[in-house]
Amino acid sequence: MFNDTNVCDAIRSFTKEGYSLGVDGSNDGVGSIVWDNPSASDLPSYAQIKTKATELSADNAKNALRETRDMMISTSDWMGNSDVTITDAWKTYRQALRDITATITDNDIRQAMSDDWNHSSWPTKPS
Repeated sequence: MFNDTNVCDAIRSFTKEGYSLGVDGSNDGVGSIVWDNPSASDLPSYAQIKTKATELSADNAKNALRETRDMMISTSDWMGNSDVTITDAWKTYRQALRDITATITDNDIRQAMSDDWNHSSWPTKPS
C-alpha cells in the first residue's frame, strides 16, 4: 500500500503545480487534492496519481531497509580511520551490510529488519 510520501512523489512526477493534500483516505487512498491553479492543463487524475503512487510504494520496504543498513554501517565508519587496521571480519561484515538490499528480497522480511537491528537476517557483527 502506498503512503503520503508516495502520493506526493507521484504528483511531482506529473506536474510542478502547487497543491495541498488532505490526508483523509478519500479518492482510493490518494486523499483530497486542492490545486493552487485548478485550471492548469497538466494536472493528473486521481487514477493516474494512485497508479504511480502504487508503483512507487513497491520500494518502501527496500528503502526502509536501506536507511537502517546505512545507520548500521555508520556505527563502524570509525574503522576506516587511517590509524585503524580493519580486520577481514569487519570488511566482510560491512560488505554484507552493503549487499543486504540485494540479498534480502522478501518485503515482509525487509520491513521487519528495518524495525529490528537484532533481526536474525542481519549479518553478525564481529567482536
